[in-house]
This record gives sequence, structure tokens and C-alpha cells, in this order.
Amino acid sequence: MSHSTEKRDCVEVALSWAKSSHSTEQGDCVEVAISEAVGIRDTKDRASGHLTVSRQAWRAALRVLG
Repeated sequence: MSHSTEKRDCVEVALSWAKSSHSTEQGDCVEVAISEAVGIRDTKDRASGHLTVSRQAWRAALRVLG
């Protein structure tokens, strides 16, 4: 995650990714990183990037999926 200012001063923030507790042995799973926002990525295809949503949107998704 990158936080930049108008002066182009950048700060890179390392995310700590956690694998879903619903992962299968075949590797079918997602990883989640929670900070000011929530990052979601496919464990098998990390190079494709990640989706970032607000904490509020993440909580709403968990309620719907739960």
C-alpha cells in the first residue's frame, strides 16, 4: 500500500497477509491484510494484485457471507 503526498513524498506500507481459515488443501483460498483498509488477494495468483476495500465494506461483506 502506498501513501503519497502532493509533493510526491511516498511511504510504502508493508501489509501482513493472513490466509483464510476456510482454505482447502488444494490451495483454494484468499488472503486478507487488514490496516486502514482491507486488502484481499488470491493465494494462488498473488502477482495479479489485490482488491482494497474499506473496513466498513469488509464488515458488510462478512455479514452477508457469514
